[in-house]
Amino acid sequence: MQQIILRDGRVAELRVAKDDAHDRALIRDLAARVSAESLYFRFMHVVKEVHEDLITAMIGDGGPNALGLLCMAGDELIAIGNY
Repeated sequence: MQQIILRDGRVAELRVAKDDAHDRALIRDLAARVSAESLYFRFMHVVKEVHEDLITAMIGDGGPNALGLLCMAGDELIAIGNY
């Protein structure tokens, strides 16, 4: 886990996403909070709901080919990055 300081002064933590119910719920909640434009630029097409297969892809398998990183500010997921 890596701590970072956000522009607004809050401390956030970067951690590896886990393929469990908690992290899947965090990702679903984040997708529900962002704008339609943000979802479009993330997936490069219109997305109304982030389905389980997309969440699985974002989490990755944690190996050398796919990894998801969650940026947490307290208990709130504020960003996700993956490769």
